[in-house]
Amino acid sequence: MGRCSIYLVSTIVWVASVGLMMIYFIVFGDIAASISTQLIFPKDPKNFFASRTFFVLVLGVCLVPLVIKRALKELKCISVLLFIAIGLFIILFLGQIIIAGPVKNNDKDYTQYWETEWTSKLISAFAVVLVSYTF
Repeated sequence: MGRCSIYLVSTIVWVASVGLMMIYFIVFGDIAASISTQLIFPKDPKNFFASRTFFVLVLGVCLVPLVIKRALKELKCISVLLFIAIGLFIILFLGQIIIAGPVKNNDKDYTQYWETEWTSKLISAFAVVLVSYTF
Protein backbone atom coordinates (compact mmCIF):
# COMPACT_ATOMS: atom_id res chain seq x y z
CA MET A 1 0.00 0.00 0.00
CA GLY A 2 2.98 2.24 0.38
CA ARG A 3 2.68 5.71 1.87
CA CYS A 4 -1.08 5.63 2.50
CA SER A 5 -0.72 2.62 4.83
CA ILE A 6 0.73 4.82 7.58
CA TYR A 7 -2.40 6.98 7.42
CA LEU A 8 -4.60 3.89 7.63
CA VAL A 9 -2.73 2.55 10.66
CA SER A 10 -2.77 6.00 12.32
CA THR A 11 -6.52 6.28 11.75
CA ILE A 12 -7.14 2.86 13.28
CA VAL A 13 -5.01 3.73 16.33
CA TRP A 14 -6.79 7.09 16.68
CA VAL A 15 -10.26 5.49 16.54
CA ALA A 16 -9.22 2.88 19.12
CA SER A 17 -7.80 5.58 21.40
CA VAL A 18 -10.97 7.63 21.21
CA GLY A 19 -12.99 4.52 22.07
CA LEU A 20 -10.84 3.79 25.11
CA MET A 21 -11.12 7.41 26.22
CA MET A 22 -14.91 7.21 25.93
CA ILE A 23 -14.97 4.06 28.06
CA TYR A 24 -12.79 5.73 30.68
CA PHE A 25 -15.09 8.75 30.86
CA ILE A 26 -18.26 6.61 30.92
CA VAL A 27 -17.03 4.32 33.69
CA PHE A 28 -15.55 7.13 35.80
CA GLY A 29 -18.62 9.33 35.33
CA ASP A 30 -21.05 6.57 36.30
CA ILE A 31 -19.07 5.48 39.36
CA ALA A 32 -18.40 9.00 40.63
CA ALA A 33 -22.01 10.06 40.07
CA SER A 34 -23.27 7.01 41.93
CA ILE A 35 -20.96 7.62 44.89
CA SER A 36 -21.84 11.31 44.94
CA THR A 37 -25.56 10.58 44.86
CA GLN A 38 -25.33 8.08 47.71
CA LEU A 39 -23.00 10.05 49.97
CA ILE A 40 -23.54 13.76 49.29
CA PHE A 41 -26.94 14.17 47.59
CA PRO A 42 -29.17 11.28 48.76
CA LYS A 43 -32.29 13.48 48.82
CA ASP A 44 -31.64 15.20 45.49
CA PRO A 45 -30.34 12.65 42.93
CA LYS A 46 -31.16 14.99 40.01
CA ASN A 47 -28.63 17.58 41.21
CA PHE A 48 -26.13 18.62 38.51
CA PHE A 49 -23.21 18.01 40.90
CA ALA A 50 -24.32 14.39 41.21
CA SER A 51 -24.54 13.75 37.47
CA ARG A 52 -22.26 11.95 35.04
CA THR A 53 -21.88 15.15 33.03
CA PHE A 54 -20.37 17.05 35.95
CA PHE A 55 -17.80 14.35 36.71
CA VAL A 56 -16.84 13.90 33.05
CA LEU A 57 -16.20 17.65 32.82
CA VAL A 58 -14.14 17.61 36.03
CA LEU A 59 -12.11 14.64 34.80
CA GLY A 60 -11.56 16.28 31.43
CA VAL A 61 -10.32 19.51 33.01
CA CYS A 62 -8.00 17.58 35.34
CA LEU A 63 -6.56 15.56 32.45
CA VAL A 64 -5.81 18.54 30.19
CA PRO A 65 -2.37 19.26 31.75
CA LEU A 66 -1.41 15.61 31.40
CA VAL A 67 -2.50 15.49 27.78
CA ILE A 68 -0.44 18.58 26.96
CA LYS A 69 2.73 17.10 28.49
CA ARG A 70 4.69 15.09 25.98
CA ALA A 71 7.46 13.61 28.12
CA LEU A 72 6.81 10.29 29.83
CA LYS A 73 8.90 11.35 32.83
CA GLU A 74 6.06 13.58 34.08
CA LEU A 75 3.54 10.75 33.69
CA LYS A 76 5.42 8.49 36.14
CA CYS A 77 3.41 9.99 39.02
CA ILE A 78 0.16 9.10 37.28
CA SER A 79 1.30 5.51 36.72
CA VAL A 80 2.21 5.15 40.40
CA LEU A 81 -1.17 6.61 41.42
CA LEU A 82 -2.91 4.16 39.10
CA PHE A 83 -1.28 1.14 40.73
CA ILE A 84 -1.96 2.54 44.21
CA ALA A 85 -5.64 3.02 43.27
CA ILE A 86 -5.90 -0.53 41.91
CA GLY A 87 -4.26 -1.94 45.04
CA LEU A 88 -6.54 0.12 47.28
CA PHE A 89 -9.58 -1.08 45.35
CA ILE A 90 -8.56 -4.72 45.78
CA ILE A 91 -7.84 -4.27 49.50
CA LEU A 92 -11.16 -2.49 50.12
CA PHE A 93 -13.08 -5.06 48.08
CA LEU A 94 -11.52 -8.00 49.92
CA GLY A 95 -12.05 -6.24 53.26
CA GLN A 96 -15.71 -5.73 52.47
CA ILE A 97 -16.13 -9.39 51.54
CA ILE A 98 -14.33 -10.55 54.69
CA ILE A 99 -16.18 -8.20 57.06
CA ALA A 100 -19.68 -8.17 55.57
CA GLY A 101 -19.59 -11.54 53.85
CA PRO A 102 -20.83 -12.24 50.35
CA VAL A 103 -23.94 -10.41 49.18
CA LYS A 104 -27.09 -12.49 49.24
CA ASN A 105 -29.08 -12.52 46.01
CA ASN A 106 -32.74 -11.83 46.82
CA ASP A 107 -34.00 -12.04 43.25
CA LYS A 108 -36.72 -14.61 42.73
CA ASP A 109 -37.51 -13.65 39.15
CA TYR A 110 -34.74 -12.99 36.65
CA THR A 111 -36.89 -11.91 33.70
CA GLN A 112 -36.12 -8.22 34.30
CA TYR A 113 -32.53 -8.89 33.21
CA TRP A 114 -33.59 -10.32 29.86
CA GLU A 115 -35.68 -7.35 28.73
CA THR A 116 -33.79 -4.82 26.64
CA GLU A 117 -34.34 -1.16 27.44
CA TRP A 118 -33.47 1.06 24.48
CA THR A 119 -31.83 3.93 26.36
CA SER A 120 -28.53 5.76 26.24
CA LYS A 121 -27.14 3.31 28.81
CA LEU A 122 -27.49 0.54 26.23
CA ILE A 123 -25.37 2.51 23.76
CA SER A 124 -22.77 3.21 26.46
CA ALA A 125 -22.65 -0.46 27.41
CA PHE A 126 -22.34 -1.49 23.75
CA ALA A 127 -19.39 0.90 23.28
CA VAL A 128 -17.64 -0.49 26.35
CA VAL A 129 -18.12 -4.11 25.30
CA LEU A 130 -17.15 -3.45 21.68
CA VAL A 131 -13.88 -1.70 22.52
CA SER A 132 -12.93 -4.12 25.29
CA TYR A 133 -13.39 -7.16 23.05
CA THR A 134 -11.59 -5.44 20.20
CA PHE A 135 -8.42 -5.34 22.24
